[in-house]
Amino acid sequence: MLREVERFCREHGVVRPGEGIVVACSGGADSMALVQWLMEHRQQWKLRLCVAHFEHGIRGEESLQDAAFVEKWCAEHRLMFRMGSARIPELAAKAGVSLELAARKQRYEFLEGLRQELGYDVIATAHHADDQAETVLMRLLRGSGIDGLAAMLPRNGCIARPFLSVRKRELEEFCAARGIAARYDATNGMPDCTRNRLRLELMPRLQREYNPNLVEALCHLARLAAEQREYMGGEVSRVFPAAVRRGGMELSQEVFCEQPPALQCALLRRFLQEGGAGCRDLGFQHFESLRGFLLHRGTGSHMELPGGWKAELSYGWLRLRRQEEADGMPLPERRIAVPGRTLLREYGISIEAEILSEKPVHTGPEEFYCDYGKLPEDLAVRPRRAGDVISLPAGRKSLKKLFIDSHVPREERNRIPVLVSSGMVLWVPGLRRSVLCPVDGDTGKILYLRVMKEEVRGHDEG
Repeated sequence: MLREVERFCREHGVVRPGEGIVVACSGGADSMALVQWLMEHRQQWKLRLCVAHFEHGIRGEESLQDAAFVEKWCAEHRLMFRMGSARIPELAAKAGVSLELAARKQRYEFLEGLRQELGYDVIATAHHADDQAETVLMRLLRGSGIDGLAAMLPRNGCIARPFLSVRKRELEEFCAARGIAARYDATNGMPDCTRNRLRLELMPRLQREYNPNLVEALCHLARLAAEQREYMGGEVSRVFPAAVRRGGMELSQEVFCEQPPALQCALLRRFLQEGGAGCRDLGFQHFESLRGFLLHRGTGSHMELPGGWKAELSYGWLRLRRQEEADGMPLPERRIAVPGRTLLREYGISIEAEILSEKPVHTGPEEFYCDYGKLPEDLAVRPRRAGDVISLPAGRKSLKKLFIDSHVPREERNRIPVLVSSGMVLWVPGLRRSVLCPVDGDTGKILYLRVMKEEVRGHDEG
């Protein structure tokens, strides 16, 4: 088992030398094996370890004994120990979710908070091949796509899973060989939730009657799905810049329709995530409906999406809007910090400002630069106003005509940010840049601005 785990970690970069690791430990055999394995590699890989236990308040005295067991074991082995706790039954009832979901959310919030507090690199969990197989089967039954079937990755952001390639029985044998005691959570043996019923009833029957190597087959499927997801992600990154404008807020219907069906779905997923709408609430039928909407509908069409979002088509571009958005509500004027980052939540963007000594070589539609010394006063962002004009190489153009020529829908025009200084329009991000305040041989300081789309809502991993 040891050689397999080390091979797996090297191949996938799961645990890296010199890292600080928060080790999630329930006290069960899986997590105790993880603590022991990392402890044995601590000196060789120069690891910093903190063992973290979360007490869910579900099993009363037994749960408190689990915490005391892990704390005592850490003290005996001179390991840093931290504990968090919450009354999960009360939180689950208040939120209207299952105990399992509420416990997971609180546990990961505690682990991530601890990681940030310590300045550590990753959170290590003891998920193993049997857990992976359960996850794949559960998502398969739910009708998941390729992304869902990829299930848990060896290393995903700040989460590291060194044991994904080994079976649970191997971890139990490892603990027995090292003389490591472990706690047993009796709730794992109760068929009172989907995952437990799947593990206790469905998987044993499938292994017994259909495929004794079911775990290996499902883990193989997860690996293939992850590889396909990685490939599709690369293809989406290649196409995405040409498929969107306005910082990823609008998707080109023409570019979308040119792609093969598999890439269309991946492109839609990326667009929804970039636009802040996320994908957790969207099932297969939602994606198919949205794909058909782009393939067959025209300007003025719209459809509702889960989570209070609406998709609209206008002049060959798909844009997302919140259904409750009040188009007529005036947006505020906001000063821009120079240098610094200004969050413009009402516009769904932030602007980063820097002072440079040399002109940028290449800039995109979401970037702007000018001679800082030529600005008449501080910068501000506001919506368009009557009479606004922008100075272009071919002459002055009203913002009204600019928006019409750029096929910006009438209802969107009052919500587009405009960068101004002393009433002069310098830039309409994503559309046009003014020729005012140009950089020349006498320029001392160059102002560089970059617009970034801000997330509207997020989801944690399933």
